[in-house]
Amino acid sequence: ACVTMGREQAALALALVSAKPAGHFTSSPGGYFNGMVTRAKAGQLNLARTVWGLRHGRDPAGRGTT
Repeated sequence: ACVTMGREQAALALALVSAKPAGHFTSSPGGYFNGMVTRAKAGQLNLARTVWGLRHGRDPAGRGTT
């Protein structure tokens, strides 16, 4: 993750995963984090949007509340 998105972004992604309730994940928190790294590799990860959604009590992926 650090190589793909940099140390700060990887730490932020990990913090975001840890802030989600267990029921949020369809597979596991590790799988969710892996998906974030995969999206970062593809240039499709937007952590600012995720932080904004978490800050306002909603899930930016459209899965309800955080």
